[in-house]
Amino acid sequence: MKKLTKLTALVLALILTLSLGMQAFAYTPAQMSSSLEKWLLKNVDPAGAPQDELDIYLDWSVFALSRAGESSLNQAYGAYAEKAAAANADDMDLSDYTRLALTAIAAGQNPRNIGGVNALDEIKKANFKAEAFTAPLAYALITLDSRGYLAITQRLQLINILLDSQRDNGGFNYALKDDGSGFTTDGEVDTTAIVLQALAPYYRYNEKVTEAVKEALVFIRSEILPDGGYGFYGMGSAESTAQVLAALCELKINPLSAPYLSSQGKNMLDALSTYINADGGGRSYDGSSNVMTSYQMLVGVNAYERYENSERTFNNMTDATSGMDMIIATIGRIIFHGIFNSVFK
Repeated sequence: MKKLTKLTALVLALILTLSLGMQAFAYTPAQMSSSLEKWLLKNVDPAGAPQDELDIYLDWSVFALSRAGESSLNQAYGAYAEKAAAANADDMDLSDYTRLALTAIAAGQNPRNIGGVNALDEIKKANFKAEAFTAPLAYALITLDSRGYLAITQRLQLINILLDSQRDNGGFNYALKDDGSGFTTDGEVDTTAIVLQALAPYYRYNEKVTEAVKEALVFIRSEILPDGGYGFYGMGSAESTAQVLAALCELKINPLSAPYLSSQGKNMLDALSTYINADGGGRSYDGSSNVMTSYQMLVGVNAYERYENSERTFNNMTDATSGMDMIIATIGRIIFHGIFNSVFK
């Protein structure tokens, strides 16, 4: 009896130890969101940034924080963005315009006048066919759809270019066309997830989009890692996992459903929770917390929180303002997409 008691005690101790170890990484979405927000607020400073330089990491950080409901940096960011955009007005490309526009919209500011730059008009006037990379086109479509901006011709062109770039394995590559280098032949997870976010408003309505999305989702499911996350060359990545999480939520597909679980029964939230460092930031490939990892994780987690609470999707930014403006934007986006998806099937 004494031996059984000792054995039982040892087993219980082992179980307790393992469970404590697991709990150290088992953060809820709300805990992850709070942790990432606090870390970014400590490590991102619009007022301290060079006012004559565009800062990709600052823009995307404020974008992610604003969509997560954290607005304390918005005023300082608006002042920074006006100066930075004015100083670089003649040197910006499509990726700059989309990033600045999305951040301005998320922060409740005017994307038609950022230091004298009308980012929305610049997106509409862009030569999409001249682009070499996929992501700027995807973000251009996301921007136009964020509040239902009127741009029918541009939408059709963007959708068609993106669909034409889909690879044989169902995914999308960072390069629009295969250059024969070996790196651009197949689709990869990150770009595929970004394109899925862009195509989400047309999924289930447009036949070509729906078919392309279904093929891309088959590819996504084939890339699940044992920890429930995603990455590249078998290595896990918080950024890749967060992008896929955001994509599924944008498509209104349950990211915790069986088709998106790993062989070990793990899901994307399980994977992301292991990337929270002790200092609260998102862990990058080298083990340190960095801004890019943290804001991408925040995007993914907030997209899931919105999905779980049946709120507007992350990229549906009709809720970026309040009152009558929000009502008008919401109705306008619904009507526009209703007509667009009815006409262009």
